[in-house]
Amino acid sequence: MNLRLQSLKEQTHLETGTDRTAIKVHAEGRIQRIVQAARAHGFDVRRTSDRYQPLFLGTKLPTTTALATQMIDPTLGQFLWRIGFAVAHGQQRGISMFLEQIDQPVDPLHGGAAAQMGASAEATALRCGGAPLAVICTLQRLFLQFGWDTTRLSIATADVVNTWQSVAGVRRGPVPESLRGSSRSVMQGRL
Repeated sequence: MNLRLQSLKEQTHLETGTDRTAIKVHAEGRIQRIVQAARAHGFDVRRTSDRYQPLFLGTKLPTTTALATQMIDPTLGQFLWRIGFAVAHGQQRGISMFLEQIDQPVDPLHGGAAAQMGASAEATALRCGGAPLAVICTLQRLFLQFGWDTTRLSIATADVVNTWQSVAGVRRGPVPESLRGSSRSVMQGRL
């Protein structure tokens, strides 16, 4: 129910600019029914001081940043979450990465600015390098958690890293030992 409450709260944020929409009304109604049923069955319904956070029953769910830290790496997970999925102003940050300044006169009366969209495979690979790294780390943890053979994963990891190095224009070198995932002790050291 905590996951359902979180999902419904996110639905109330889908549309901005208007107070009451069909999506908001439906989601708020479902939230109220869940809360009423939970209280009727003796569950402790709680609220944080942040009005944008959902109500929760019993223990609060971990934040996305905390989950990224647990899934990927204690320090790398938080870093990747913050730069890759910027919680505040994520869309603007993502779009602004591809804007280039151009030497073109602008009309100061209208406050316009001259810019153009520009992206290259190399620049995009450098900016988005955290995504494959996060997937690799997550898969390594899953494979080790379930005791699966990591041989094929190790080969795939080397292919991903080599391809990324090639596209990003990074000097190709050996795949770091920490990404090979072939040894249980390497991953245990990172847990």
